[in-house]
Amino acid sequence: MLDQLPALIDAGLSALSSNRSDIGMTFERRRREVRIKIGGMDFRFCGDTSSDLLAWERLADRIPAVVERARLQALQRAAGEDQPEAWSVHTSATTLAWMTWASGGNDTSAWHAAMGTILAAAERNSDVAITPKSGGRPIVGVLRSRRLLAMIPVAAGIDYMDSQSVFLAREQIPQAASIHGPGCDVTAIVGASWLTGKRVTIKTVHVDQAGTLVRVRQPLFPLAPIPRDALQFARSGGPAYAPWMITRAERTAFDAVDATAHEVV
Repeated sequence: MLDQLPALIDAGLSALSSNRSDIGMTFERRRREVRIKIGGMDFRFCGDTSSDLLAWERLADRIPAVVERARLQALQRAAGEDQPEAWSVHTSATTLAWMTWASGGNDTSAWHAAMGTILAAAERNSDVAITPKSGGRPIVGVLRSRRLLAMIPVAAGIDYMDSQSVFLAREQIPQAASIHGPGCDVTAIVGASWLTGKRVTIKTVHVDQAGTLVRVRQPLFPLAPIPRDALQFARSGGPAYAPWMITRAERTAFDAVDATAHEVV
């Protein structure tokens, strides 16, 4: 694999519309060893099939994340920012609506404190907890690839789970499935006034002895508007809520290179 490694890496980066200099990758070739540094991590290839395959798996997992980070940093520079701001994190319409309501608005001290907590967690891909300004149960969540996935206490006996886009009521709501069908606003069932008009609509409803589960459709949004200067510099094809992200076409092309790497090991 050592001889094919440079071409495989370049092909993978090309699939992601990038190259080694874009992401600060260093490539050092010795007689029977290759050492690669990228994103603060070292990867060593020594000619042993099992060891090299494991190193490739780790490298192939790391490259897309580093490419996305480099793209985000380029957008930050275009916006004149030294570090990630709230627009660099995205979440569901439900979570964003709750954050705005719980903070008393998106330009309050509570909002800015919450953003600081979330941005710190986004850098570490770690957990986060945000308490409403008025008190009460906090939301708990986790940051993954700069997406906030939260669990929200919507009302007594009703929770929202972001990872699955579901509202779970610990009681039966028998009329839910028959009266309010797919496409209806979810507030017709869960009664959360802060969600009114946020384009969170019912996908399916399931009622059984354990309670009521409402699965919803909803858009994703950045936590703050993306600066115009950054948008002008963004690549085309990425999602509007996070234009630095790897596109589906890029991921497919990269996966094809990954498959080729497994064939040459």
